[in-house]
Amino acid sequence: MFIFKVMKGKENLIGSIFAKYGFEIKPVSEKGFLACSERPLPELIKKFEGYIQEIIEVNEEEGERLLKNEKKDNLSNLREGSAIEVISGIYEGFSGVARRVNDGRVLVDLNLFGKAVSVEVSASDVRVLPSDPWS
Repeated sequence: MFIFKVMKGKENLIGSIFAKYGFEIKPVSEKGFLACSERPLPELIKKFEGYIQEIIEVNEEEGERLLKNEKKDNLSNLREGSAIEVISGIYEGFSGVARRVNDGRVLVDLNLFGKAVSVEVSASDVRVLPSDPWS
């Protein structure tokens, strides 16, 4: 199985184009990645080199793990007071605390460059950080 690292936000475009060429493309649980059971022709990859950043070959077991939607399982743990990390969008890479969770949206207190800022993000754009057993 091959995992394509593609430009974020272009997953659907790349997937539909490769499907037209007869490749079965599946979305991966992480944004910016697609899975394909076979390696596309180098000519096809070259056509889209601006959109495809890397191709990684993985074994079937690893590929199946990546195809599972782990985000949804992770979001079942999302509650008010959960420590979270923003994994996509303009606040990607920042960590904070979920203050309110409602209808797929999360109000989060983030530390942005030394200032506490409340922002609302999509629940699919966050991951719950593991709780610290020592606290």
